[in-house]
Amino acid sequence: MWLETKLLLKEKLKNSALYSDASKASPAKIPSWIKVDRNNYTVEVLGMPQTGEIEVLGDLLKVIEFYARA
Repeated sequence: MWLETKLLLKEKLKNSALYSDASKASPAKIPSWIKVDRNNYTVEVLGMPQTGEIEVLGDLLKVIEFYARA
């Protein structure tokens, strides 16, 4: 079972210099399982990513083989 997760920026941080230009930032590639609302400063995780949707930074098979020996 998967529960949706919604992240909100605290109201007092919305005027912070760190976040003030977030709605004007150039759009990044956002996975299909994540919903971003730049105007309301929210990020919503809609579900679990599928295997092909995540960039693997190493050889997953070698990692499994390594830990299988233990």
